[in-house]
Amino acid sequence: LVLTPTTAGFGLVPLNTQATDIPLTLENTGDQTVTVSFTAPSDTQFGVTWTSGLAVTLAPGDSVPGLVARYRPTTATLAMASAAISTPVLPEA
Repeated sequence: LVLTPTTAGFGLVPLNTQATDIPLTLENTGDQTVTVSFTAPSDTQFGVTWTSGLAVTLAPGDSVPGLVARYRPTTATLAMASAAISTPVLPEA
C-alpha cells in the first residue's frame, strides 16, 4: 500500500471552520487483493473520510475511493494527529 501525500498540512484555519479537504490516495501496489480499514485520528479535530463502507477491499492497482483528510479546529493551539491504516494479518503459506 502506498499513501500520497503522507502528511496533510491545513495551514491556519479559523476556529470552528471546516478547512478545505485534502485529497489522499491510498493505492494497493501489491499483487494480492487486500481489505483496508482506518482508525479515527488521535485528535477529534481531524477526520479521515472516504466514499465506501467501513472497510475497503482493494484489488491490485485499486485506490480507496474519495479518500480525504479533514480538519475543523476547536481550540486555538497547534494541532497534530495521526490515524492508523490496517489490514488483516494473513497466515503464512
